[in-house]
Amino acid sequence: MRIFILQFNVRFSGMRNVGSIAVFLYLILSAVLLAIYGFNEGKELILVFYVSYYFLFLFIFNNSNYKSLHNFKRFWVFVFPLIPLIIPPGKILIIALFGEIAMPGGTFVYPVTFMISLLLVKNIFLRYFLSSVSMIFIFLSFERGSFVNLFIIIFVLSLVFIFNDERKKLREFYQGLVLMFIGGLFALSVVFPLFDFSDFRYSLDLSSFIEFIQSIFVSESAYGGTRNHRIEMWMGVLDKSFNNGVLSILFGNGFEGTVSDTDFRAIHNEYISIYYRTGLIGLILYVFFLMSVMLQFIRLMKYDQKVSIILLIVLVGFLSDALTGTIITSPFLSVVVYAMLAYGTAWSYALDRHRHARSKINTLYTKSQI
Repeated sequence: MRIFILQFNVRFSGMRNVGSIAVFLYLILSAVLLAIYGFNEGKELILVFYVSYYFLFLFIFNNSNYKSLHNFKRFWVFVFPLIPLIIPPGKILIIALFGEIAMPGGTFVYPVTFMISLLLVKNIFLRYFLSSVSMIFIFLSFERGSFVNLFIIIFVLSLVFIFNDERKKLREFYQGLVLMFIGGLFALSVVFPLFDFSDFRYSLDLSSFIEFIQSIFVSESAYGGTRNHRIEMWMGVLDKSFNNGVLSILFGNGFEGTVSDTDFRAIHNEYISIYYRTGLIGLILYVFFLMSVMLQFIRLMKYDQKVSIILLIVLVGFLSDALTGTIITSPFLSVVVYAMLAYGTAWSYALDRHRHARSKINTLYTKSQI
């Protein structure tokens, strides 16, 4: 509340964007619904309070000096492309403990690390090595969400590069994608016939891979069952909300009870879950918050391309994964994402302020010379 009230103070000027106001109103609406309905599952509180991490990190970053923000930028740019190197030992541990290659958050992490490695690593050999690591696990996880999220990130980034007239970057982007695609086809033709993946999540071979792709875009198969069930579950939740009346549609049903059935612990669509909990008003506020932050990151590309690309990849991956996953209620991933959104907001404002100050100094210096 103090941050919101003091938003017009110079040290809190980064709070002036409408996205911060929207997410603050979402937080208030959720708190009111909690007070009225209560709750019966602790994990549902994540939908309410995890957005407060955005304010916490925004407060921290807005009160950091320009040098600290710049150092944090160097941290993001250095660490994120190296995340794929952490995946193999992590996967070995997961396989040893649980006997499968899948792990929570993979549908978000793999496409994000693939895109960041492909776009930000300067050394060509390291670039394609790191990208390949992520791409391998995108295929071996056999998660439809990973493929869908990757395509959405590619599409949105293409539009952003075109919008910002980054023709050279767009050309390099697609050259890298083509090389990775050709290399991926070659690897599939060699690796799948040689290894037995029967101990993993699925019994993988080249024919099952083709069947898997068909189940996404063409026809039903052994991999298509959960897709149909999820759609039926989403429609059931929407029907339940509509049947509860106008108040349920506008303000939701609170955080008591469950929106999922016995086959799933979660509904696997965070937007429908937010709609059911906080209504159409809550969903509009939350999506408006994310969209306004995205527009801010697009504008940031003119001043800081590296940070803008990282933030856009993370945000688009977050948005797309929420369509079929549970990333918004994921304890670890959502905190990192909210921290990055807050940093991007603060860094954008700090750059504007820094450039304005330098421009003012240059103007004064020019006048003194005259």
